[in-house]
Amino acid sequence: MRQEFSSGSDFNRETHRSKFPQSLKEQAREESGMICADCGIQIRSKDQAQSHHRLCQCQGGAGNRVNLVILCGEDLNDCHEKWDKKALEEGIIFPNIPINECPPELVGNRNKFQKTIRRFNLD
Repeated sequence: MRQEFSSGSDFNRETHRSKFPQSLKEQAREESGMICADCGIQIRSKDQAQSHHRLCQCQGGAGNRVNLVILCGEDLNDCHEKWDKKALEEGIIFPNIPINECPPELVGNRNKFQKTIRRFNLD
């Protein structure tokens, strides 16, 4: 049984997302050259550069640098929203890795991660 994603009232983006420390976001933006890791577009402002957990924290993802990618936001191609949906609907994490093949360094909460694997019937 797959977890359903809805952009309607039952999905709250703010509670779904947790924040990376500002210093980690700055490091990621600098290392990425402000280029979206998915579509490759040049991101011109910090507001358009979205910090994204490769493995969502609600699925057990860590708050470390290796689990952080910079994606463009809604003012551009909205790759951030696309990858939120893929993670929650399909169990696919950035960049197109089935969640059950997730690298261990992305996992911060093993219990949440195992529940996610079971939710997608991947154990």
